[in-house]
Amino acid sequence: MKCPFCSKQLKQVKSKSAVVDVCPDCGGIWFDSGELADFANALSQSEKITARGRKSLEQKKGKSLFKINEKVRVCPKCNTELSKFNYASDSNIILDKCTGCGGIWADGGEVQHVAGYLKEDPRTTAVGRNIAELTLAFDASDSDESALSYFMFFPRFVIPLSDDIPYERFPFATVSLIALCVLAFLGQVFLVTDIESFVKNFGFVPARFFGVGLLSSMFLHGSFLHLFGNMLFLWIFGDNVEDRFSRRGYVIFCLCGGLCASILHGIFNPGSVVPVVGASGFISAVMGAYLVFYPEANITLLCFYRTIEVPVVMYLGGWFFLQLTASFLFKDAYVSNVAWFAHIGGFAFGAVVAFFKKRAVSIIEEVR
Repeated sequence: MKCPFCSKQLKQVKSKSAVVDVCPDCGGIWFDSGELADFANALSQSEKITARGRKSLEQKKGKSLFKINEKVRVCPKCNTELSKFNYASDSNIILDKCTGCGGIWADGGEVQHVAGYLKEDPRTTAVGRNIAELTLAFDASDSDESALSYFMFFPRFVIPLSDDIPYERFPFATVSLIALCVLAFLGQVFLVTDIESFVKNFGFVPARFFGVGLLSSMFLHGSFLHLFGNMLFLWIFGDNVEDRFSRRGYVIFCLCGGLCASILHGIFNPGSVVPVVGASGFISAVMGAYLVFYPEANITLLCFYRTIEVPVVMYLGGWFFLQLTASFLFKDAYVSNVAWFAHIGGFAFGAVVAFFKKRAVSIIEEVR
């Protein structure tokens, strides 16, 4: 068989897991159908292979493949044209596959990348195993995964920047809530010495339902990214929702939305001792109200390196659908550090309040 890359004669090499065909010039390897998985898994056990870092915001390269100008590669076994694919969908390791016999061609060094991708550190492996068994509670105090809630509001590569509805008056109440959350976070960072005890005492713990955490948890955050994501959403959607209330009424609305969010989370996780923190409960209420008040608005999103505009119905509707889906997949608080039911409760509360307020205003205008 000839190398698909440089047309040199392939040589058979026997390893512990398989017999593969290697190009002596470019170092590429041909794997018959089913051989790559066993070979890469065996290679990942080597001490020479280090775990390949997985960047959460790493752009997939699959869409740019059509711009690559290179000669057509054919299967060395059946002469069928090879097609490129992204290994494991999100690894950014681009391999060549034969649609005829199912064989896979890996250029020199790519198998090592696959092995590094498969080689996970012990903590990651343990987390994955326990999630599958639905028994692990995420502990944000000793894990960088506390920023995962950030991705609840920030789908990969899609970051909201602004809307097309200008505010009618300066949003003092929204700015005040943002300032309060920022000050609380600075206090956590610079004044609190035992952050674990602090979060347990002032976060919302469903098992201790009627505690101070029912209110204080709304203004605490687990990380800078968590804070930044929440405050960005509050700024984008809060100013216009504030226009529909008095400033005092808007603050009361936010607090009630946060309480409803915590209550629904507590109902679905009655015995949980995992503390919940974050303003996303009442921000979800603001988002629900925004959708009802301004259904014709458009949201500007940063998508990869460019901005696009999408209808708010599509964006917030998709966001709410994501919360519903995730709430059923991760309905136990011990398998996710995101309070999905809190988001659903807050969003539903905000939408219902906005619906009746909007209806009441229209009735009053008709009477007039």
